[in-house]
Amino acid sequence: MKFFRGVLIVSLSLLVSFSVCESDEENYEDDGKCHDDFCPGGYKCSPVTNDCDCERIVRCFVMCPFWAKNEKGCEICQCAPRCKNETCPKGTYCSRVTNECDCEDHGCPSHYCPNGFETDLNECQVCICKGENNCKDCDGKATTQKPGFWKKFKNYFKGKKN
Repeated sequence: MKFFRGVLIVSLSLLVSFSVCESDEENYEDDGKCHDDFCPGGYKCSPVTNDCDCERIVRCFVMCPFWAKNEKGCEICQCAPRCKNETCPKGTYCSRVTNECDCEDHGCPSHYCPNGFETDLNECQVCICKGENNCKDCDGKATTQKPGFWKKFKNYFKGKKN
């Protein structure tokens, strides 16, 4: 009987979620370990992160694809509303995976820019290389391939950086 009680307790503990909340307050004593006494209301110390995390949601029997969050950023026992494409900024779409507005893929990752790509107002990647003044071979546009071995080898002896 004790075995089944232990299995039940372990099973219930797996149902309880533990999510990280933002907390700027110091929650450590000199020993460097997190202490519940120093965590703000609604937070407890997590043995996993050694930081103040949201309190566990206990006995929440609602099945949600995404959880709603309170003003502290902690998940609550309530489903979050689905995002809709109509509410997303232009150039983004409502992701079924994250339930947030994500950037559209423009195929830029198939191109190579040594300094990465520029971003638009939504912080979405656009197909323009960053720092066009620093990239003599790019001319401000994405190149289709990384510099090859021989080009790097030649530039090394010419004193150029790739």
